[in-house]
Amino acid sequence: MSSSSNSNPNMSPNQQFCLCGQRSPLKTSYKEENPGRRFIGCINYKTNRNCKFFDWVDPPTCTRGKDFGNHVIKLLRKAAGENAELKEKLQKFEEENAKLKRYNVENEEEIESLMNLVQKLSGEVQQLSTQNQEAIKRSEELVNLSTLSRRKKWQKQLIVFSLLVICIAMFYKYCNVVPNGKFLALP
Repeated sequence: MSSSSNSNPNMSPNQQFCLCGQRSPLKTSYKEENPGRRFIGCINYKTNRNCKFFDWVDPPTCTRGKDFGNHVIKLLRKAAGENAELKEKLQKFEEENAKLKRYNVENEEEIESLMNLVQKLSGEVQQLSTQNQEAIKRSEELVNLSTLSRRKKWQKQLIVFSLLVICIAMFYKYCNVVPNGKFLALP
């Protein structure tokens, strides 16, 4: 790295311009050799323009400061890694949450549809139950009518049979049927 000998902590880094004429932003080093040490450098430092403008803003760090700075940097990197993991987990949780919300909406729609179907089928069951009750009543009426019809038929047959017996009895009486075997012996 090129270094300028103008290391002055009191200079205003916002007003520094590199050899290309570009404004040089203030940055902080996170390398082991200079942890936390601020510097300014050309934005084209690592490009094909080959501008090598570089200047430290802070004085060199002592050994204890380097150790502490490196420890802080390790903690920051660890925290950044944990933060990235947490962001990834959060994104997965948000995706899972969105998926579950979609399932919930779909399930609510399906439940509502099934409830409507149950209500419709309940109405149909009620209607079929009423029709069944009416059919049972009609069946009982038909059985009663059939029984009544059979009774009337039997009554008619009984009347006819009774008339036949009366006619035969009268025939025997008027025709003087004798027990000796002569069937139509007239008086």
